[in-house]
Amino acid sequence: MSREGYDALFSVADVDGVEFLEADILDPRAVRKALDGADTVVHLAALVSTPFSFDHPAWTEQVNHWGTARLVEQCIEAGVSRFILASSASIYGSGGPFREEDTPKPLGPYSQSKVGAEAAVRSAMDRGIAGTIVRLGTVFGLAPSMRFNAVVNRMAYLAALRRPLVVNGTGHQRRPLIHVRDASSALKFCVDHPETAGAVLNAVWQSPSILEIVSAVARIVRDVPVRYTEQDALTHVSTEVNGTRMRGLGWRPEHDLAEGLSEIIARLGKVRGVGFGDFALS
Repeated sequence: MSREGYDALFSVADVDGVEFLEADILDPRAVRKALDGADTVVHLAALVSTPFSFDHPAWTEQVNHWGTARLVEQCIEAGVSRFILASSASIYGSGGPFREEDTPKPLGPYSQSKVGAEAAVRSAMDRGIAGTIVRLGTVFGLAPSMRFNAVVNRMAYLAALRRPLVVNGTGHQRRPLIHVRDASSALKFCVDHPETAGAVLNAVWQSPSILEIVSAVARIVRDVPVRYTEQDALTHVSTEVNGTRMRGLGWRPEHDLAEGLSEIIARLGKVRGVGFGDFALS
């Protein structure tokens, strides 16, 4: 909503029993209204752009950390029994492969705010709410309201426009990824499986390197140019995340990198009038 991606709501009109309330997560009266009669809350409201968080650290902390803290307090007051937090694998910092029990080493205001949000949920769990923390990888893939500042979507966008793929540093740095439809299914899995209550779960597809992402693009778009730069030190951070715990519970990602890239490139290719002869789509 903060990015005015209202078209993401169009398909909701086709689903029976959905009530939409446009409000601020920091507005206690609106939150009380939204929680009326709720049994389970899936909390996704957040400021999610890492570059934005460096420009607006106080706002990021207020919404992501304190907004979550106030929400879980109101959930307890409203008698909500289940609370599922969409957290982020970025809280681990650089290194890995990280498991859920590893100590977070957040880099920057966004990941720090998510650590605070998780702490607020844990506190609520100590007071009886059945909470689940899902640490999502970086989301990619075609969606009604997309972000193009995350690595996979950005590479697909550049490739579709025949612009150079920009690689910061060596390209060996890794990124934990998850397709947008798998991110949705991971959260739904937690809703449908009460045994996930009390758990912290990594929800990722894999953690490929930037060069592996570039290679995947090159298999779809022939002769795509690549440019190396040292302009952004933050993108040199490398994070690898282990997702075996959630898979052991029965959840499986179903959409891979090639599928996510292909669907974006094909859609953008149609927009600019590029024929499929320019692509090696499978």
